[in-house]
Amino acid sequence: MKNFLFLGILLVLIHGLFGAASAAEPTAVSTLDSIGLHWSPNALDPSCDIQPTVYDAADFDHVIEGLEITSTLRIEGSGDDNTLVRNCTIHGTGGIGIFIKNVNNVVIQSCEIYDVTFGVKTSSQGGSTNIVVDNNFIHDVSEDGVKANQHPTSNPTVDSPNFIARNNRVTNVGLGQTTHGRHPFYIQSQDFLIENNTVYGAYHANGISIRSSGIVRCNTVSGRSEINKHGIRYHSDNEKGPSNLLVIEHNNVVSDSIGIDLNRPALRKYDNQSPPDHVVKNFIIRYNTVDGSPDIHWDSAYDNDPYSVQVYDNQTGSHVGSSSNKCTVQYRELGSSVWKAGSPLSFDDANNEYTGSMVNLKANTEYQMELSLQTGLKATFTAKTSSGEVPSLNPPANLRIKD
Repeated sequence: MKNFLFLGILLVLIHGLFGAASAAEPTAVSTLDSIGLHWSPNALDPSCDIQPTVYDAADFDHVIEGLEITSTLRIEGSGDDNTLVRNCTIHGTGGIGIFIKNVNNVVIQSCEIYDVTFGVKTSSQGGSTNIVVDNNFIHDVSEDGVKANQHPTSNPTVDSPNFIARNNRVTNVGLGQTTHGRHPFYIQSQDFLIENNTVYGAYHANGISIRSSGIVRCNTVSGRSEINKHGIRYHSDNEKGPSNLLVIEHNNVVSDSIGIDLNRPALRKYDNQSPPDHVVKNFIIRYNTVDGSPDIHWDSAYDNDPYSVQVYDNQTGSHVGSSSNKCTVQYRELGSSVWKAGSPLSFDDANNEYTGSMVNLKANTEYQMELSLQTGLKATFTAKTSSGEVPSLNPPANLRIKD
């Protein structure tokens, strides 16, 4: 997305909230003497506001809800089909948090999982279908946060097709590793959907490591890979799915290494089958906001038949918010020629935004404010302090002003 797009969203949405303002000069309301600022220059597309699904327990044969669990929760075999696990705390298991094998229709929702070897893991020895991991907080894990396995050479092939992971927060993963990388999301299953997840803090390999065809969209990857791996990476050591297409779109990625990477075609895991039969053939990388070194990379093998790579409308480099891209603030009373320095905003990895406050402002006074990233991007707007209560307002897409 181009620079003007998110600024346009900022202007239009604030104008919609405060009808007296012009689109070129948005206004906002604060408390008597302070304004709280929340700015995400790499705001996700509005279509990425994906809310957790509301499930009715009556639709499931088995419901595990509201428990504290300190041993591995095993969901295994047809007798565990149609299971809902919700609002549980799972920790200190001495192994996997939740293990899934040979089942159909399982939802893991709104759980906190920590102090385990794997957060949620599907088996490579028994395939499962229709697994949904939604709105969980997974942290302090010694190996992978969420792992969906595939075993392409077993008989029959083991897979977890149509695996969905959405709305999860995953941080501090791979804590027990020294050399071999472990990922917040390690997805081998065919035609998966990985959407609206947040990876932040320290992790030991790629933020999102994908091994088959599917969709990776609306995710935020920040923090630091301890072994200098990539934000989002495709590695072709498993079997492609029926779609034969990998779409990477609307993600926010900040990486010390490559932001989004298509690694060279590789041997297939388990039997060392050579490319290209098992490798995904079609790739679309679009509408991402990426700051990496480089931002987006694909191996030159993908420039030739039988592969097709489409890369377009990605926003890269200097426009991306991160803890290393400092944000300064200056302000002045509207009409004044004298700018004053405000306190710099700090970047919140978990919420993908800059936050801070401006204090000791005059009541009932209109101010012009300018936010500037170290890499050059700026946002300028006006805000008026109040002499009374703050009205209720819905936050715009990439700028929130509140008491």
